[in-house]
Amino acid sequence: MALVANSGANVTRYPPAVVFLGAQHWSWKYLAPSELSKIFAFLFEVIDEKLVEAVADAEVDDPDAAESSIVDAVLAESDPPSTGERLVALDPRNVLAALLYLPHDTPRLIGVLVSWLLRTNPPERVLSAAHAHIHAIQRTDWLHLLGHREYSMVPRLVSTLATRCLELPGFTEHMTLVHLCTLCLLHTPSIRSRPPAGFVFFARPVLAALLAALAHVDVADPDCAVLLKDVLEVRRSVEEDILWKDGKAEVVAGFDRLLAFGTSSFTQRLV
Repeated sequence: MALVANSGANVTRYPPAVVFLGAQHWSWKYLAPSELSKIFAFLFEVIDEKLVEAVADAEVDDPDAAESSIVDAVLAESDPPSTGERLVALDPRNVLAALLYLPHDTPRLIGVLVSWLLRTNPPERVLSAAHAHIHAIQRTDWLHLLGHREYSMVPRLVSTLATRCLELPGFTEHMTLVHLCTLCLLHTPSIRSRPPAGFVFFARPVLAALLAALAHVDVADPDCAVLLKDVLEVRRSVEEDILWKDGKAEVVAGFDRLLAFGTSSFTQRLV
């Protein structure tokens, strides 16, 4: 069944649950969120139990320090490829799409699986996959395919991915990350309260990730005009949020500190 769900060459070298998780042929448009949730809940339960068992059985002095290698061993190929044979990696977008259905009782898996994707793919590929899927699910033909719970997972996925990317040595895709954060904050259904115009509570970690990535972007660059416009819209929504008390002033000040030169240059270009 896993092979049918994902017909990529050599994909059977992955464990069946992982193959299902990265399936290319899910009938997204024909399965209700409740049905997909049941399917993915079972897959996540299988993966979580296997990882917990592998960590428990690992003969290492520090299981936490060895967790990455243990996770890679559990989720990667079941047997080493033959000479000259290349393992075909799963599409990160499919795995990220499945993570939106992650049950509440396995929260740590989102960090485990996102970190695994970043170890097995270039960061730009994972970020592009996340951007493509989050952009797609904002279209009206997707609105009946995800419920409020799945959409509430979008900022959690984005903030986790952003945090893991920013921790990578030599990470340089900060502008791409800013684009992803603004896409999440400005267009994900139900992420902004009405009224007021502020963001719901579970979106605030994305704001922190946005500021962290923005610190590495030259917003005064003419190529950043569209990006700067989106960032300013995010800042405006934070400032107008009448329900946010503790920490709001620090976030607004963070935007002002990073945008001080860029907003002046942007205004001059407009006039």
